Amino acid sequence: MGLYEKMNRLDELRGRLTMAIVLAGIGITMFFISMGFGPSTPGMIFGLLIGLLGIPFGLGTTKKYKELYKEIFVEEPLRQNFENVLYAWKNGFNEATVRNFRLFNMGNIFKSEDYLRARYKGINFELSDVTVMRNQGKSTYTIFRGRIIVFDLPNKFIAPMRVYSKRFPSKSRNFKNGSEKIEMESVEFNKLFDVYSLSGHDTFYLLTPQMMEGLTKLQNMYPAIVAGFEGNKVLFAIHEAFNDAFDNVNKTQKLDYFTEIARTQKDIDDIKNIIDIVDQMDMQETVGMNGSMVNNGMNYSGMNYGSINNNMNNTNQYYTSL
Repeated sequence: MGLYEKMNRLDELRGRLTMAIVLAGIGITMFFISMGFGPSTPGMIFGLLIGLLGIPFGLGTTKKYKELYKEIFVEEPLRQNFENVLYAWKNGFNEATVRNFRLFNMGNIFKSEDYLRARYKGINFELSDVTVMRNQGKSTYTIFRGRIIVFDLPNKFIAPMRVYSKRFPSKSRNFKNGSEKIEMESVEFNKLFDVYSLSGHDTFYLLTPQMMEGLTKLQNMYPAIVAGFEGNKVLFAIHEAFNDAFDNVNKTQKLDYFTEIARTQKDIDDIKNIIDIVDQMDMQETVGMNGSMVNNGMNYSGMNYGSINNNMNNTNQYYTSL
């Protein structure tokens, strides 16, 4: 199927999805209006049937729409910008892996999707959208919603450290309780960030003026961020509640091909901006606990990552090796 046929098919699915939403809305409206005329009226039953038909029809159409959208607007730009791409949009990091990241506190509701594994500028990375919420009785609040990016620096071994922007809503108690809050020499940086580390000595080696400038640039680009450094991994979490990566929010609106490609390219450029900052680390000396080399087996304070494939959820797999 060529691009023209795929765009027509996507527009056809959009029309079906719009129809499903309208049907469900009519059914629900008829149901509640008919309730005023007494229980089990014909209008009430008819409205319920229409609503019950519209909802599953809409869910099935949404799945097909999303799959085709990813194929048209996400996969090709990823191929053009990165190497060794594996894209699995139905998958994400599993909950245990995110917990071990120790970037923020966890809740009792967890979701992750849009898993991407690729290579750029010689740096391997993984990315996924993550949502963590907590339900407490009648109320539910969001702890984190955004994307997490994990970079692999095989020749670097870094003492555990977290750099939180002041606006970041949930600092990991698990990490803070075993670390020391560090004040940097830059007053302006201290106004924007809170730094926690297991080694103040190593923190000053890693957070050079160039690194702090890069983190400040990211802080100005996003609502809230945290950078984590540990062993041979660098982690970034961007808390951006209303901007999921590689997604189209309004599925009932007719799409313009170039607008959607530009949207995906912006998400890709965001990844590249962060990698450019991570790449600065590669020019520095290896930093270890108290300035010394540390063991390659990354396992500080209970933090232990499995292999790259084990970081993914194992349900509803949809892998696209690009």
